[in-house]
Amino acid sequence: MKLEYSKTKILFYIEPRIDLGNPYLREWWLNHFTLDIINTLKKSDSAERFEYCITINEPLAQKYGIIDDAIIKILPQKELFPLLIGDAVELSIAWYKETYTDGQMSYYVALMRKYFSDFVPDIIITFTPAPFLRKAFPDSLILHHEVSFLSEPPYPWVPYLDPLGMYFGHSSFMNKFRNEIKEIPFTTAQLDYLSKFKGTCQSIIRNKSPYDGLLNPQKEKFDHLVLLPLVGVNHYGFHGPCKLNIKNEYQFLVHILEQIPQNIGVVVTYPPQLLNPCSNETIAFLERQYPHFIYHEDFGKYLGVSQYLLAYVDMVVGLGSSICFQTLLWDKKFLDLGDMDFIADASDLDAVEEVLKRDRQNKDNILYWMLTRYTIQKSYLYNPEWLSKFFINSLDKFRNGGITFDFFEPIDSDEKIFESFMNGLDGNIPRLNPLVSYSRLKKFYDDFKPKCDGFHVFQFLEDMISKGVDAVVAGKRNEGFSIFSEMLERVNNIKGTLMNNMAIIHINEGRLDEAEQIFNALINEGFNIDAIRENLQKLQHLKNKITQTTPCVAENK
Repeated sequence: MKLEYSKTKILFYIEPRIDLGNPYLREWWLNHFTLDIINTLKKSDSAERFEYCITINEPLAQKYGIIDDAIIKILPQKELFPLLIGDAVELSIAWYKETYTDGQMSYYVALMRKYFSDFVPDIIITFTPAPFLRKAFPDSLILHHEVSFLSEPPYPWVPYLDPLGMYFGHSSFMNKFRNEIKEIPFTTAQLDYLSKFKGTCQSIIRNKSPYDGLLNPQKEKFDHLVLLPLVGVNHYGFHGPCKLNIKNEYQFLVHILEQIPQNIGVVVTYPPQLLNPCSNETIAFLERQYPHFIYHEDFGKYLGVSQYLLAYVDMVVGLGSSICFQTLLWDKKFLDLGDMDFIADASDLDAVEEVLKRDRQNKDNILYWMLTRYTIQKSYLYNPEWLSKFFINSLDKFRNGGITFDFFEPIDSDEKIFESFMNGLDGNIPRLNPLVSYSRLKKFYDDFKPKCDGFHVFQFLEDMISKGVDAVVAGKRNEGFSIFSEMLERVNNIKGTLMNNMAIIHINEGRLDEAEQIFNALINEGFNIDAIRENLQKLQHLKNKITQTTPCVAENK
């Protein structure tokens, strides 16, 4: 007999406003987060129980058209921003800080009820702060969804679903229940799992770091080194938590350099999407004006630069950055300038020296709770039965007791959770930043070109780089990103061909071990093409049947 369920209606609120002049800024939330969740639930035994509605803007609606099994709600820009509301950035900051006016709240509540009168949601998944949704639909469970502090290799991509707010914010579940989290008891076995995971993460990054030794002169020069990972300021994630009246990255940086004593070196990094955040002239000025300012042009060469530099500093100073949470993996100190004081050692720049001198706090209970209950690995999030059960049980808890500390249960046994985390670590690092600036690639080209004069690939590189930079300068950043990504893919293909040919030369010269190392390196780096695997299999077969003195040839397909 087939069981009958009342329908569970899920609304995906993909912020429909157009920010930063980019209508497709939030396409990732639609194309990956939202559709991946819907497609996962459609495979579950409870698939018929769920109904879906997606909120998007007009450009995304035109691009994607009809989406199977989902109602599409298009909110026009003219209704999102009447005169009394204000601009997009100011409004998003007001939603985050809860400083909105009564007029803004009442207008948006009415707007939501108008557009969703025929689809009153049971669960709302939002990717941005949206307090008006809770006001408009008080019986709906609201889950804030985004990637957590783990996303960039070697770490696996791990998101979260928070019933109270964004994970780094003052309204987050972790902030509200900070005391309960800190009091979680540990067993010896649990501590062993956590210690092994932390140690493995640290070992991978130290062994693969492109910056090993780079900061040695600064470590000798200064009493301590602190890391300042800057974040983009045109975003509520900066202005919302920030307690300072700061307008841009430069103001923020200078304020911190003024406050931190000059016996403490300040290692500064920028987000990878910021091309040439400071001119060479500005960098030179900062180095003269602030002797403890530390910046290197190679910081922008690789993705996840701060993850590598974390190994060489004593403390992180910052706000709104995943690196602040990654201090938990390294047992590093953290001075918070935003809303993450629940994991911080201090929240005042005047306390920098005092914090650096004091003993380290043990924060393993916070990290353990996050990894086993809060952050959701892809193997669980996209498991149809796990995800459907999570939604059904979470809605039941919300409607029968509200949001309590027991809302998050262990995702699985400790053994399976940490086994999954360990398997998800990716040693194929470091990875080049696809948006590495033209000047840096051009320098590489100029230095190397005389050694390979007439080699046409360098002309291709130069043409592609120029085209991409021209697009970025013209404000077409997505187009520039696509050009650089395509260029990186082609360069990787060239690398694979060259290494494969080098391996074959080794084989012809009887250097079978060297050839095998190259083939294995190619496969480990993701060149899992059939020809390479076939060559490796032939090589291994040859090694079993011939002596080192017999020349051999492997087919190059």
